[in-house]
Amino acid sequence: MGRWVVTLLFTATAVSAASNMIFKKIDVQMGAVGSDDDVRIKICDLSKCCTTKELSNTFGSEWKAKKLESWDGSDLGNCSSILFDDKLSSIEVTILKALSKKDALEVTSMVLSGQIGSDKKKVQMFECGSYKFSNKDTQKSNFCLKKNASPKTTTATTKRPVAKAPSATSNMMFKKIDVQMGAVGSDDDIRIRICDLSKCCTTKKLSHLIGSEWKAKKLETWDGSDLGNCSSILFNDKLSSIEVSILKALSKKDALEVTSMVLSAQVGSDKKKVQKFKCGSYRFSAKDEQKSNFCLNEKSSPKATTTKKPAVTTKRPVAKASSGLPNLLIKKINVQVGAVGTDDDVTMKICDLKRCCTTSKLSHTLSSEWVKNKLESWDGRKLGNCSDILFSSGASSIEVSVIKTNKKKKPLEITSIVLEASPTSDKKKTEKFTCGTYKFGASDTQKSNFCLNENAAKTGTQSRTTPAEYKVNNVVVQMGDDGTNDDVSLEICNAKSALKCCDTGKLSGLLSNDWSKNDKETWKNKDLGLCKTTTFDACKGFDVAVKKKSGKDSLKVSTITLEVTDKNDAKKSQKFVCSTYNVGASDTIKRNSCTLDSSSTLSCPKTSSRTTRRPSATTKRTVPPPRPSSGPVTGKPPLFSDSE
Repeated sequence: MGRWVVTLLFTATAVSAASNMIFKKIDVQMGAVGSDDDVRIKICDLSKCCTTKELSNTFGSEWKAKKLESWDGSDLGNCSSILFDDKLSSIEVTILKALSKKDALEVTSMVLSGQIGSDKKKVQMFECGSYKFSNKDTQKSNFCLKKNASPKTTTATTKRPVAKAPSATSNMMFKKIDVQMGAVGSDDDIRIRICDLSKCCTTKKLSHLIGSEWKAKKLETWDGSDLGNCSSILFNDKLSSIEVSILKALSKKDALEVTSMVLSAQVGSDKKKVQKFKCGSYRFSAKDEQKSNFCLNEKSSPKATTTKKPAVTTKRPVAKASSGLPNLLIKKINVQVGAVGTDDDVTMKICDLKRCCTTSKLSHTLSSEWVKNKLESWDGRKLGNCSDILFSSGASSIEVSVIKTNKKKKPLEITSIVLEASPTSDKKKTEKFTCGTYKFGASDTQKSNFCLNENAAKTGTQSRTTPAEYKVNNVVVQMGDDGTNDDVSLEICNAKSALKCCDTGKLSGLLSNDWSKNDKETWKNKDLGLCKTTTFDACKGFDVAVKKKSGKDSLKVSTITLEVTDKNDAKKSQKFVCSTYNVGASDTIKRNSCTLDSSSTLSCPKTSSRTTRRPSATTKRTVPPPRPSSGPVTGKPPLFSDSE
């Protein structure tokens, strides 16, 4: 079957509303023309969306002419768990139909039933009119009215309700993931990605050294070093839900079923204070690479569940605060490929302060793509959910990440990217965001840039110079009075960033006793694993984390000195010093910020007076002040803030 998507956009009247309505059932009355295409239903209010599973029957046909289809229970996907406002007077339902079968379609009517609160008898219905598709149509829309709603209350307001962010601190760290496998296992490599509004983390490849994993009916438990950077990135402890994606390689092209997943997170330093997030089922076909669910905090009551993806309290400062409402849709992406093309699969992720979207795999059916020196243009269905998610009009910049697989292990150079977006209120108006270059090595999988709104650049609201690109040449570690026999690695990041990071891997010498008390260890560039080739903007400063396995051995490090050299001029070098790491026996990571050494000088550019101020260029600069190792670790760098 092909694919349909039905999008429901709720419009709110100016009434006091509570997020305590869950959709329980969708009834579709088919017309005279049926279809063999797949169908999904996407439900959105003004601040959140949910998506059903593929709506199909196991032992019978569906979407047949004149047939009444009813969908409920697990078919509704995360729409059976995400809460909507119970005072909505109308919804907009858009059916998006793929053209794999090129069928026409007629739907006579549709009724959506939502349960308010815990009372199963308290049901609210929304009634939609007819939909008629030709065999070339991919989208049709209707406004669906709340049953018994008066005409006066069905008018959609122009303002989006803003959900108040819960009072929260970034002091929750994921410690364990329990996965209950279903009837179908897989031999493909699998990772798990966890995201809130402002950051994501990704586990390592989840596999056992001795024994099989991801077997049918098996309960899998992953913790410790298996969790990758998910064991070190801090999330907010008041989140009512998180987005959890399973990422599956296609080396074996196996199907996969996961019945349920539970993520356990520790709040603060109290190991007994644990929050659990429960996810529903995931079903992969042999060709699927990713499936996502919103997973609910088991302690969250309906009142605590936000009306959109849970907001974090520490917001990333922007160069210019947008005064516009979220009404900007991405319409087109233009990519100028440089002197090096690639055969690897490529997608893009676009983020502002509050939301992210991801394109589909950017490929052509009848021709090659990502060919050197070629100008590529992507629009329509290739934009994935980036053609549905609304961004804020007037934003001075957005973050655009290019994500590349490593199947063919090909490098890639992109000279420029231009994103074209239009406000929903004026489709003739275009805002363009211009990105700089992206250069991938054969083993690189992601590169990110901040892309400037051309309108903001013209009015002088934003200035941005080339970043001071430095690579780590040496790492000098001065041990304290407590050494360790545990394996130790370092994670080096730009300050307050989880995107610009690298891991050295285990640091050990063949003929030396490493990490001994009071020793001075020097690790050269060739010893630094993935950090050998990673470049950093020195003007953003550095954070360095000491990582080891939990055991019976503690560790003290007096200082870690990063000796970094300019990527384009090896004669230019700087030193950043990170001080005082006390790593307990059961600790797995300690992170500190670094300061520019007194012997170094680093000149960083000023921004214009309209932007968030950055420190002026001086002969000696400290970037940034140290923060406690238990402090918040944000998932994305500030947008041209004083650490940018």
